Amino acid sequence: MDRVALQALGATAAAVAGAAAYIDGKFAISKDIRQVLRDRAFGRAIGARIKELGDEATLYHLLARADPTATALWFEHRSWTYAQLRSGMKN
Repeated sequence: MDRVALQALGATAAAVAGAAAYIDGKFAISKDIRQVLRDRAFGRAIGARIKELGDEATLYHLLARADPTATALWFEHRSWTYAQLRSGMKN
């Protein structure tokens, strides 16, 4: 390739990169892709946990595995731990 062709190729690559950055900034495409990947990972993790629990894949058993002192729920300036949620449930 001659020098002019290389300069044209470089300018084209820069223009494409700039356009891609603008489109991503305007439409948040990379953010959406990251969220889709996180959602898929979360789905796989939940599926693995349900498979691990087998016949005991109930909300009660999921709560039983959580740290009982950790905050599980916030609502209207109040919070409940996992132990408090479990105490209100029947096994």
